[in-house]
Amino acid sequence: MEQVDELRSRDPCAPPQPDEGTLSAEVPEGPDAAPAVEGRGLGKVYARGAHQVTALREVSFRIGRGEYVTLMGASGCGKSTLLNLIGGIDTASAGQLLLGGREITTLPEAARTAMRRTEIGIVFQFFNLMPTMTVLENVALPGYLARTAAESVEERALMLLAEVGLRHRLDHLPHELSGGELQRASIARALINDPPMLLADEPTGNLDSRNAEHVLEVLTDLRRKYAKTLIVATHSGELGRASDRTIALKDGLIVT
Repeated sequence: MEQVDELRSRDPCAPPQPDEGTLSAEVPEGPDAAPAVEGRGLGKVYARGAHQVTALREVSFRIGRGEYVTLMGASGCGKSTLLNLIGGIDTASAGQLLLGGREITTLPEAARTAMRRTEIGIVFQFFNLMPTMTVLENVALPGYLARTAAESVEERALMLLAEVGLRHRLDHLPHELSGGELQRASIARALINDPPMLLADEPTGNLDSRNAEHVLEVLTDLRRKYAKTLIVATHSGELGRASDRTIALKDGLIVT
C-alpha cells in the first residue's frame, strides 16, 4: 500500500475555489429537475497540421437522470468524442454542454478534473488500471484522491469488488486477471466515489462474447441498483438493446 499512501498524502489537483470555476450551482430536485446532460449545438474540430478535422457538428441532445443511453455508430462517427466532452476529458469547440443544468463548456482543466473525481465514473475499453497496484488498491485509488477517509474508501472498495465477483482477487495485480475481470474491476473503480453518472467507452469491445455478456450484466445491474445515469459509446447491438434508448451518430451528426 506504499504507493496508495503516497498518493493519499498529496493532492495533485485539489478542487479550485468557486471563483476559479467550480460547479457550485444548486440543482433542483423533483419533476422539474434539469436533465443529467444537455448538449446545445456542440461542435468539435481538431487541428491536424495545416488541416482541420470536424468530429462533431452542431449536436444537440438531452439525457434524463437515471437513463441508460447508448451512443452508437461506426468508427469515426463522433461517439467517443461526444463521450469525452461529457466526461470533461476534452472541451467543445462550439456550443454549450450542461451537466445537471450547470454549464461546464468553459470550465478550466482543474475544475473538470475535480468534477470527474466526484460526479462522473468512467469505464474505459482498455481498463486503464495501474499495473503495479493490486486490484483493491486500483479500485480504492480515486477515493483516496478525493480525500475520503481511508477506512471508508477501503470498506466501499471491498463491497464493490464483492458485487462484481472479485472478492477473491483483492491482492492480485492486473496482469494476473482475465479481460473480463479487468473490466469488472474498472466498473468497481468507477463507482468508488458514488458518482451520479457513469460513462463507458466500448466497455465490451476488448472482450470475448462470454466475458462481454458478464460485464454487460454487471454494468446494467449496478446501474439499476445505484440509480445511475449510464451513457455508453458502442457499436455493440447487445449494449444498444439493453439500454433505454439509443442516440445514433454518423459523420459527427445525430441521425436519430
